[in-house]
Amino acid sequence: MKIEALSKQEKQTIVEQAFKDAEVENYALTNFGVSATTALIPTGKTCLTLEKWKKTQS
Repeated sequence: MKIEALSKQEKQTIVEQAFKDAEVENYALTNFGVSATTALIPTGKTCLTLEKWKKTQS
């Protein structure tokens, strides 16, 4: 296996895509109650809002 460092642009692209994916998933869960990626109805504990999560990080 060969490991190569990502360029700054590649890192930025990956992070941007991760946020877009999270936004779609959150929208689906909030508005339709099902996962956009698995189409399953979540039965576990709900995720914190961004504001509540930020409070846990300080």
